[in-house]
Amino acid sequence: MFLRRLVEKVSIRPIAESVQHPITYMASGAIEYPIVPFQQYVDHYLSDPLIMSAADYIEQAVAGMGGYTTADVDVAKNSIDEFNAKINLDELHLKIAKWTTLCGNFFLERVYDTYDVETLKDPWTSAKVEIIVPAKDAALVDIKPLQLSSIVSAVRAPDGTILWYNRLYRGQQTKLSSKLVIHYRWNVVDERAFGTGWLTSMLTEGVGFTVRGKLRKREPFVRLKEKLDDASMRLAIKAIPRHVYVFPAMPLDVLKEAQSQLEKLEPEQDFLTNSKEFDVREVGVSSRAVLEFFWKHIFDQFVMGTQTHHVRLFTTPGFTEASARVADAAMERKLMAIRRFIKRVTEREIFDEFLRTHGMDPRQANVRWNWGLKEEPRIEIGHLIKFAELLAHGVQVVRLDELREMLKRFGFMLTEGTEVKE
Repeated sequence: MFLRRLVEKVSIRPIAESVQHPITYMASGAIEYPIVPFQQYVDHYLSDPLIMSAADYIEQAVAGMGGYTTADVDVAKNSIDEFNAKINLDELHLKIAKWTTLCGNFFLERVYDTYDVETLKDPWTSAKVEIIVPAKDAALVDIKPLQLSSIVSAVRAPDGTILWYNRLYRGQQTKLSSKLVIHYRWNVVDERAFGTGWLTSMLTEGVGFTVRGKLRKREPFVRLKEKLDDASMRLAIKAIPRHVYVFPAMPLDVLKEAQSQLEKLEPEQDFLTNSKEFDVREVGVSSRAVLEFFWKHIFDQFVMGTQTHHVRLFTTPGFTEASARVADAAMERKLMAIRRFIKRVTEREIFDEFLRTHGMDPRQANVRWNWGLKEEPRIEIGHLIKFAELLAHGVQVVRLDELREMLKRFGFMLTEGTEVKE
């Protein structure tokens, strides 16, 4: 009882529970929790095929094409490209795209070659806290993804700056400095420490309404869907039409024998009887239509929440490929916004930090990430004709021997004669 009263007094909650008041304010700062614990996102992704399908689709749509870098300084570009290959940036971008859109957050840890200790003030206890930070002349040497479900809360200064993240990993509680963390925080609401994703609203209960003086709240849509899944299964197994076999005036011992024989029959098998006035009566169930209505309502909410209308191609009659293309075109604007967000955070928190800690000027290098495949210049026959015209007027863009070599690649049969002076 003492422990329960203590927990209620200091507002500590189990990590697995949903947070109704995710921010605790103090004079020297605040402790802030995610609206929904990150473990719930992981659990529902692994257990719900619709959520997994939507998350994987958005992941591939955002970052599946990969990308390449451009820069104003070749040395900086080559260094960044080598570092990207080391940390496997393309794979990291896939994870970032999936979880940033799913729950609004993803975390990477910067790994340096040397570290130092920084002393901060704990807003909760006012005690001094020592946390590990990069040393003054440390160099960034690696990037590692942090386990999403291990992030419990964020501690903020009075001005809103995040001081450190509270982490619970393999039973050990640690404080991770914000100087070591790259936080992809998407769709921030009310300037909170954590972002929100498309699954957040479906894991959150309704605001609530009052009926006869009592507050009622809608359950989270994910929970309603799971209940309907269970109800559908029970309806399919237990609420199928039943049959009553009527044998008028049959002796009890003969009736029991008929019962034992009927129980051995397979559903598709028939039987014979010479009983007079024999009858079979079917007992139906009328709740199936009501269940289908609610199931369609919840499914529509899921499709709107996941923003993956292509699912209707496989589930909804009459939803054609043309309809899916229109839906995809509308969604492309959202995908472009997500790509731009990921690009900016990657450039600022990874590229610039790597260059700065390795003695290069990020502004001068101007290393940029570009989505998609790099387009190489394509030579057409019209370009060669233009080059020949320029040569005839004494303007040399390419040499004559280079022009002849390019013409050969286009299939022109050119003889090797005396060299013509340009």
